[in-house]
Amino acid sequence: MTREQYLEARVYDEHEYIDIEDATIEMLNDSCSFKQVGGPFAHMSAGDVLKDYDPCAFRQEVCNYQDHMIQGGNWIEYDDNCWIPLVQKSIDYINDCIKNVDPFQVTGVEQPGWYYHDDMSMAQGPFDSAEDCYNHACP
Repeated sequence: MTREQYLEARVYDEHEYIDIEDATIEMLNDSCSFKQVGGPFAHMSAGDVLKDYDPCAFRQEVCNYQDHMIQGGNWIEYDDNCWIPLVQKSIDYINDCIKNVDPFQVTGVEQPGWYYHDDMSMAQGPFDSAEDCYNHACP
C-alpha cells in the first residue's frame, strides 16, 4: 500500500463525499418553485424537472454549482469528488503523519513482518501489513 492509497482509503473511511447531482437538485428545489405555474406542475420539484426533461441544462447547472461552491470555499475537490473543507485538515494531518513513513517487509528473521523507521530512525514494528504501519504512525 502506497502513501497515496493509504491517504485515499483514510479519507473515504472517515468522511463522506458530496453527491454533486443531489446537492444541485436540493439547491434548485430550495430556490425555485413551480407553485406559481400551477396546473400539473404545481407539485413538481425544479431540480427533478430539469434533470428529467433537460439533461444538458441540468449537467451545465451541476458544473456551474460545483464551480461556485469550490470557488466560494464551501467545498474542496479531492480525488475527483467534492468534500466539505474540514476534509482538507484531515488530509493535511494524515500527510504530516506519514510523510516519512516508508514501510518495508522483513522475512527470515526472528520477528518477521512489516516495519518502518520513525522520525528518530528507530525501527517500529513488526506489523501485519504496510497499512498497519501507517495506522501506527498516524493514529
